[in-house]
Amino acid sequence: MNKIDRDKVMNESTLFLITDYYWYLYNAIMQDREIYSADSLIKNKSFLTALKEFGKSNNPKSAIKLFFDYGLDLRDVNIVKSDMLSDSFSSYDDVVKNHPSRIILATHNDDLKVNGRPVITSTLESVDYKDAKTGEIGTAYTLINVDSRNKELAEAQYNYQITHTQVDEKGVVSDPLNKDILPMFFALLTANGRGRESYRLVRNHMLNELGERLMSINLYYRPVKDGHKTNLDSTKVDKLLDDYQYVTSILQAFNLLDTFTKAAEIDKDEMLQYIQAIFSYELTLESMLNAYNINLDNSKKDLKTLKHI
Repeated sequence: MNKIDRDKVMNESTLFLITDYYWYLYNAIMQDREIYSADSLIKNKSFLTALKEFGKSNNPKSAIKLFFDYGLDLRDVNIVKSDMLSDSFSSYDDVVKNHPSRIILATHNDDLKVNGRPVITSTLESVDYKDAKTGEIGTAYTLINVDSRNKELAEAQYNYQITHTQVDEKGVVSDPLNKDILPMFFALLTANGRGRESYRLVRNHMLNELGERLMSINLYYRPVKDGHKTNLDSTKVDKLLDDYQYVTSILQAFNLLDTFTKAAEIDKDEMLQYIQAIFSYELTLESMLNAYNINLDNSKKDLKTLKHI
């Protein structure tokens, strides 16, 4: 995955202006804070059964069936052998090429909070290694860690991270700001396949995160319309880029989901062929987005629309 050109991005000052649209969306989400807060999701039993651990039937790996149901073949990836997970790992001999579902699954139910509110997190962990044959540095996955407090969110998180194993290779996504679009799309699609309540839960969780990111952008980058740039240290710039990437990705992921779910079956098949070509290194994500006119400008929906996608 190419790194974001921080200097180029920061020189394009209009990129980070808090426009009227973002202010509107932020305020709309904040007004519905109780509905979208992670705290209400965790306590609301109509949405959530808190799980202390996953039983066999509740294993989020069952969510990977979604890819097979849509006829998608997931590309094998580099995985660290389970008996070689240690700080000393560095050898190509400790890596195997296998289906991403073979990546070790871990779960947590930490009471993690940000600004006093519970948050639900997942991670895809990897290490770098040196190929003994070519001398090149490669990346191998060690584990996927998902929050075990909710089955629906865990499954969405799991497929989000599985999709990242397919699109994080260099060249698959031309613009690194877009790297979360397809993983977010599959997280939403996973929940959508589970029914209305499951989808509502995952969608509301993402809208809550969207509100948090918009708040963060406001804190780190205050100019509204005049294009004036404040002096930001490296840490704040990285945080700003991360927040901006989330905001732009989730809006386009919702747009992509809306396009997919409303498409005729023949058009869905074509979209899935695009996705398979992306997974197979034959096309970039941007070629698919361009084909379906998915971009940030036409993905700027009001909150009412986002709530009904």
